[in-house]
Order: sequence, then C-alpha cells, then structure tokens
Amino acid sequence: MSNADKSELPEGIGADSQTTPDELGPLTGSAYAAEVPRAQIEDHESDLKKLAHQVGTTKNGTLRQFASETDLLLEQHLALAGAVQTASKAI
Repeated sequence: MSNADKSELPEGIGADSQTTPDELGPLTGSAYAAEVPRAQIEDHESDLKKLAHQVGTTKNGTLRQFASETDLLLEQHLALAGAVQTASKAI
C-alpha cells in the first residue's frame, strides 16, 4: 500500500504489540509451544476486529481494500493457529 495521501505511518510494532514477545520471551519447551498458538489466536482476533472496523468506517478506498484483503489473510492464519492449538493439545 502506498502512502500517496501522506498519512502518518507507525514506526515499529507499537507498545501494545510488544506485549506478546515480552510474554513469550522467557518461556521454553512445552510452555512456549502451548502459548504461541494462544497468543496468535488472541492477536489475530483482535486484528480482525480492527480491520472490520476500518472496512466499515473508512472513506479511503485504498485503505478499505487493504483492510479487506488483509482480513482474508488473517482469517486463514487464525484457522491455522487454531489447528495448531488443537493438534498440540492432542499430543
């Protein structure tokens, strides 16, 4: 997505997104393996809500298209994370 409209773009991942790596960093082994899918699911569900809001409210067609396309990708990632979580519980 280009920045033709001169919007301010964030730098880095932001403080709220840094929480997940900070929480997962000290974990190892099975604790890490159990928490990664949970964190991915939580993150993707949160992002999907934000994207749905953008699709429904933005007047910027480029942003709406980007949000719509990204929504589809995140839905796929959410399904995969759910499958990983289910499979890891079965082990």
